[in-house]
This record gives sequence, structure tokens and C-alpha cells, in this order.
Amino acid sequence: MKHGKHYTANKCARAMSKGEKILKPISLTIPSDMYERRYCTIEASTAIDSGNTTFYATYIRTLTYDELLTKYNELLTNYTNLLSDFNALLASYDRLLADYKTLKSTYNLLLEEYSTLQARYASLNSTYHYLQINYNSLKSTHDSLEES
Repeated sequence: MKHGKHYTANKCARAMSKGEKILKPISLTIPSDMYERRYCTIEASTAIDSGNTTFYATYIRTLTYDELLTKYNELLTNYTNLLSDFNALLASYDRLLADYKTLKSTYNLLLEEYSTLQARYASLNSTYHYLQINYNSLKSTHDSLEES
């Protein structure tokens, strides 16, 4: 079926009984240079009223069912792989987050100990300077007493 032209499929002339259904696959080759949306019209003539009855077929896709199924399976495989990668990364993230929380807790404890040690060092350093001043004073007194 070409865009802008009308092609007739196989004609089937035979008598039918009331309520009979005809299931006949129709195979059409549609050129790739047509517009994205394609429609197919099927006309049937009846002897009762000598008129035509038009049936509108469903939307004709640019890909066949098998091609769509192949594309779907490719996308499903990609999705499954990406989901697997995501879950692995999420598990890795959760482990890293747990490690970070442990390290942060350890860091906070060490920071408290460091602050305590710094305060003790400052106190000892102050005591040392006080004792150094006293020592220098006593040494000076001792040296002056020895000279006399």
C-alpha cells in the first residue's frame, strides 16, 4: 500500500452464512519512505444491499510484531542489566554509608580525646613554665649565694 495510491488485495467472492466470520491474514508490504502513521481500509461488498461496508483496520506500525518483540526484549535486557547495576551500586552505597558513620563516630571520639590531651598538655606546659621560672629564680639565688 503506497501513500496516496489505492491497492486492492486479493478479492474473495463466495457465499457466506449469517454470522459467519472470516479469518484471513492479509500481508501488505509498506515502503519505508511513508509517513510514520499508516492506516489500512478494508472494503467488503454485500449482495443484499449492493453497497460497500468499510472496516477500518487497526494502526499499522512501522515495525512488525517480531521486530517490536525483539526491541522490547533488548530494552528489557538493558533494563534488567541497569537494575542489577543499580542494586549493586545501592548496596555499595549502603556499605560506604555505614563505614562513613562508623568512621565519623570514631573521629568524634578521637577528637574528644585530642581535646582532652590538648587541655592536659596546656596545663602541663603552664606548670613547666612556672617551674622553669622558679628554677631560674632559685638557680640565680643559689649562684649569688655561692659567689659570696
